[in-house]
Amino acid sequence: MAVDILQFLNDAGTTTAAPPRLVSWIPPSEGVALNSDGSSFGNPGNAWFGGLLRDADGAWLFGIFGTIGLADCLLAELMGLRMGLQVAWEKGFQRVDCFCDSNTAIHLIMVDDI
Repeated sequence: MAVDILQFLNDAGTTTAAPPRLVSWIPPSEGVALNSDGSSFGNPGNAWFGGLLRDADGAWLFGIFGTIGLADCLLAELMGLRMGLQVAWEKGFQRVDCFCDSNTAIHLIMVDDI
């Protein structure tokens, strides 16, 4: 099986892909930071969300995850934000900087004319 996986990875490297980018974590300006994500296996498909909360020093405070059944990836992204914020607020954190990799989810939250 390991040989099959290595062959798959080798074959995958022959496709045109963007080069990897370096990423880093941005600490919250004050309070805590929520990093959330959502995904679906198919669009729509079985969907999941998750997130983690860290303090300004980067220390892990807690993590969340869950399933939402049949949904698209946008709903999964939004649920990751919603559930992360809900748990953060329940634990007494009032200032939460949110980070999400979905531009569409961010736009839906930030616009005033929905």
